[in-house]
This record gives sequence, structure tokens and C-alpha cells, in this order.
Amino acid sequence: MVGKQDIQGSKWHRWDPHIHAPGTVREDEFRGDWNGYLSAIERSDPAIKALGITDYCVLDTYEAVVEHWKMGRLSNVDLIFPNVELRYDVGVPKGSAVNVHLLVSPDDPDHIAKLKRFLSTLTFTVKDGREFRCERNDLIELGKIHEPSTASDATAALSAGVNQFKVNREQLHAKCRQDPWAKEHLLLAVPASSKDGTAALQGEAAMAAIRWDIERSADIILSGQENQRLFWLGQSGLTRDEFVSRYGGPKPCIHGSDAHALDRVGKPDGDRFTWIKGDATFESLRQICFEPETRVSIGPAPPTAALPSQVVASVSVVNAPWFKNGSVSINSGLVGIIGARGSGKTALADLIAAGAYALGNHLTDKSFVKRARDYLYESGVQLCWEDGETSNCDLKSVNHEDLLEDPRVQYLSQQFVDKLCSSEGLAESLLAEVKRVVFDAHAPEDRMGTTSFQELLEIRTSRARSMRANYEIALAETIESLVQEWQRLAGLKPLKHRQDAMIKLIERDKVERARFIGKGSDERAKQVDALSRATEAVRLLVQIENRRLQALMGLRDEVADVRKSKSPLRLAQLRQSFAEAALAPEEWNAFALTFAGPVDEIVNIRIKRTEERVRSLTGPSSEEPAIAAAGVIPAQSYIPTGARLEDQTLTLLEKESGRLRALIGIDERNANAVRRLTEKIAKDENARPTKQGCRRGGGGTRAHECSEQDAPGFVCRSI
Repeated sequence: MVGKQDIQGSKWHRWDPHIHAPGTVREDEFRGDWNGYLSAIERSDPAIKALGITDYCVLDTYEAVVEHWKMGRLSNVDLIFPNVELRYDVGVPKGSAVNVHLLVSPDDPDHIAKLKRFLSTLTFTVKDGREFRCERNDLIELGKIHEPSTASDATAALSAGVNQFKVNREQLHAKCRQDPWAKEHLLLAVPASSKDGTAALQGEAAMAAIRWDIERSADIILSGQENQRLFWLGQSGLTRDEFVSRYGGPKPCIHGSDAHALDRVGKPDGDRFTWIKGDATFESLRQICFEPETRVSIGPAPPTAALPSQVVASVSVVNAPWFKNGSVSINSGLVGIIGARGSGKTALADLIAAGAYALGNHLTDKSFVKRARDYLYESGVQLCWEDGETSNCDLKSVNHEDLLEDPRVQYLSQQFVDKLCSSEGLAESLLAEVKRVVFDAHAPEDRMGTTSFQELLEIRTSRARSMRANYEIALAETIESLVQEWQRLAGLKPLKHRQDAMIKLIERDKVERARFIGKGSDERAKQVDALSRATEAVRLLVQIENRRLQALMGLRDEVADVRKSKSPLRLAQLRQSFAEAALAPEEWNAFALTFAGPVDEIVNIRIKRTEERVRSLTGPSSEEPAIAAAGVIPAQSYIPTGARLEDQTLTLLEKESGRLRALIGIDERNANAVRRLTEKIAKDENARPTKQGCRRGGGGTRAHECSEQDAPGFVCRSI
């Protein structure tokens, strides 16, 4: 009954925490078909790893399922625990009552006896003053009193008694708080529905107070609705402080099939499966109460935190008799390695970094690979990635040349962290990390096609820098052009290698994006893909127009500077150099440098036109609430039928993309993953060196628009 632990660490597993079994006290439609019931669970897809066997007031079906489990059935299930369903003595307008579930840890070998003892302390008093305990014999007696026709049928009497038994709210809450065994082994869960949950408690103030007490006392909310999940995470309706003050803090939502018949076993409505990150143990269920946002998810598939091509599945070392483990499985969420001093943490981290081409920058005298170099001989490390690809590295020859390869992981070695914390790190390494974080925080359309903080900084400060460096521009450009030509000549081969790598990376990322948007109907998936491509095309146009705007504003500053500083200075130099010409002051004024045409009008018109172009491409900000927060997905497209996607605004395209992702079932986390992946593809497309260029040429890999004189209507990325 105690769940199994996975050597690979915390992974997403499917749970069905609310499922009945043959013989359930009420609404039993299984017809005693135990083989069909067990087979349905065994064939479930995705596989169910944890079961909350549910029954009303008693544990008969839970004990029966456990016996089948012990005899070899349900071998794919790692955890089975009791889910005791009770009803509060609180009526609702529809004549039913609010349900409450006791989720019980099976870790205690004697948990069945202790749970029965706890249940027997819960009592129900009928109108004539007689008191009945939540215990089989008392429940049967209660049923016989309420329905005399069941006097000769214990099963029917038990069902009738369970239907009548209501647990007192104050009594249950007090016992859960005060009973030492209950405090350690029970979790209280209440449904949020309007049928048998707290949402049915509407109307008068007294009902509101009862509802608040029930919900605040609950550890877990039973609901598969996204709007409920967001509310109980404190992300809608109330501010964070108001939510904590009212309910004590965020609460997790879980959902089960609530099966009473074979055709419902493991099949909740809308494939709203419960996924919990962690071992299939009751401790993982406890943990979601502390991490309700990151440890539990409801949907057809678990959240995807990283792409398969970016997740290390295992690491192995070949030709290494000293590596006793053979192959070590790696958790998809690996961020650190924990172990005792001398247990090999640094060695394992260095091996993973070497296999992912990220060790070169961390190869110091303190690194494992450097210190153990004489013992590595012909050893090599191999990483297996989740998409089936492998990467290899020869440990004996690893050196700083690894930096020529694009690192596939972000490696923060102990030496790197020490350097960040040192005075040297504050001046260099830490500053570089801060720049990287600041750049990533900018929206893609605000990056103006750049790929690094330094590039973005140069564009944003170009106007100020040009005012300060006007007298150095001519010489600097000449030297820079000469150096660039040398660099191009020397860097053709590495550039070709980088181009091929970037093309491969972009294609792989597009395949990964297709996996996300491929969920749902084919037609809507194609629409999402088309919208993604159109969005990136429009976003690129916004970047180009923003860069043009920067250039025009810089040109306007230059015109003003020529008039204010350069022209008077040049005129003064001419008068000094040719003073003997003895020209009159009014004659010297004719030699002042000026512009041939109405440059102010030209520049201002182009600036205004470019600003209007940016606004027309971007579109107005949407004032409608987010789909997830509103809980309603519009059926009608925001884009008129037959309209060209490339002619729509960026805001409208993103709004329509969000609507379609919601319709085909991409949840919030996966939607964020698609958005991050699309941004990465656009960033890599801008960074990818290409063979095309304009007659002007240009340095770096940044995109620029050729002038009309050079190549009308042609946009290039110069190499």
C-alpha cells in the first residue's frame, strides 16, 4: 500500500484519487465484475500510478482492492489509499448535502484499524435523540430505522444508513485538528461543484460563513475546472493578501473519474486527468498542499517543462572501469546534484557538462576532468537526450576549444559560483549574467532583431553615443571595415559551421513547436501553426520599423548637430586658415555648410510615417480579459473569414493564437512553452548567418534594411 519511489526522482505520474469499486455502498453499477474493473485500470492510458479507492463511510471496497493488488493484479499501480466519502450536516437548496472526503495515508501498517477507530468517533443524532456512530453496525441500524423495508437485507440497510448519516462540521474539523493520528495521516478534501460541493451554499450570510469555514478547513479542493484551479491558487478574484487572509493560502485542485460503472473507470470528463509531480507515494499528495502551482496539474497530459531535445535522459562513461554505475538516469528537472562530501557530485556534474559541450569554460585546476586527466585514458562520456539523440565527448582531450561548440546546457559549476561571489566575479562574471537576464526580460518585438544585451544596448544608446563620438566616426569606420574584412577572410570556415548548426537547431525547434500545437483537431492545429508563422512575420516587420525609426531619429539629431556645431566650427576654421583673403563678414557667411533641400521636412515626414507604420503593425492593446482568467473561450474567430493573416496586427494575431490554443487544449504551461519556443526560433532566425547581402555590406549578424538606392524593397542580413 505504500507507494514506490523512482530512482530517477520526481516525475509526473497520473493519479485517480476518486474512484469507486464493485460493491460500493451507493449507486453500484459494476454488477460485481471485478475482473472487468481491474482490467480497465490495468489498460488505462495514460497509466494510472496511484488510486484513491472511494466508498461511503466504510472501507470494504478499499480492502478488497488491496487484496487483489497483493495477489498480483494492478501491477502497474504503485500506490492505493483509502478515500472515505462523507457528507456534512449542511443542506443545500437542491435538497442534497455538501460532501467531504478523507484522503488517508496507507503508510501506517495498521492504518485500516486506526481509520475505523477514528470514523467510529464521528456521530449522527436523529430527531428522537438517538446517536449513531460512523461504524458498520450503527449504520445498518440507522438504515433499518429510516427504511423498515431493509430490515432483512443488511446490504440495503447499510446503503440506507449511509445515505442518512451526516457528519457534524464542527465535530469533524475539531477531531482532524486534535486527534494525533488524524493530524498525521488524514487530508481533508471538499468538492467545489454546485451540485454536492461548496458552490451550492449560496444565499444568506449564515450559509456564506459555513461555506468559508468548510473551504478554509480543507487541505485540497476536488475540481477539474481551470477557473477553479486559478481561483484556489489565488490568481483570480482576490488579491494575494486577501486570499491568504481569507483561506489561509493557496490550495491544490485534484480530479478523479468518480467511477460507479465500468465504462467510467479511469475516464473523467474531458480527459481531465490528475498529474502529480513526485514519487507515487502519499507524501507526494501532502507535498502538493505546499506547492499547489508546480506539483499538480489537470489535463490530458502532464506539463512539459522542457523540450525533449533539451532534456538529458541519462549519462554514461565508456571505457571507464572506474565508473561503476554504467549509466545514470537523470531527472528531467535536474538543476543540482546533492550528496555527501566526496560522493562524486563534482565528477558527475563535470561529466554531464562535458557531454553537453559546456565544460570548456569551467575547466580549471579544481575541476574533476582536469585533476583526473591522467586516469581517464581513452574514456569518453555519452549523454542520451529524451528525443533519442546522443552527444559524445572524449574526456582526455577536452579543453577550452569546447567553446567552439554551442553548449547544450547552462552549467553553473562550484568554481563559477565562487567566482561570482568574489570581488573579481562582481566586476566580470556577475555583470555578464546580469546582462543576459536583462536582455531575456525584454519582449521579442522590443529587441529590434538583436541577439544579445550588448547589441541591444548599442542600438538603444546609438543617438547619445553618436553625439559624443562625431569626431571619431570616420576613422573608426575605416578601421572597423578593414578589421571586419580580415575577420571575414579568417572566419569563413567557422561561420559555415555555425550556419549549419543554427539551421539544424531552428528545424529541431520547429519540430518541437509542432508537437505542442499538434494537439486537438487537425484543422485547428494547422490554424495555430499558420498563426504562429504570421505572428513572427509581423513581429519581424515591427522590429525593422523600430530600427528604421531609431535611424531616422539619429539622422535628425545629426542634422541639428551640423547646424549647431559642425557648420559654425568649419566656417571658423576656414576664416582662420584663409584670413589673408580679407573677405567681409557677410561674404564669409556664404561659405557656411548647409543642406541642399528641406531635410527637416523629409526626416519629420518619414518619422511620422514610420511611427504610424509601427502602430498599424502592432495594433491597439486588447482590453478583454485573458481566456484562462475569464473561463470562457470565444467560439468566433477574432479574424474575419478569408482575411490574410499577414495583414492583421500583432496584437490581434496573438489574441487569436491564445483563443485557438485554448480550444485545442493547450494549457497555460504548454502555451507558455510554445510562446518561449516561438521567440527562440525568431531569435535564432535573426542570429543565423546567411549568404545574402546588399551592395553596401555591413558588419555582424544583425539584420538591417538596405536603402532604396542600394537595393529597393530588399531586406537582407549581412554576414
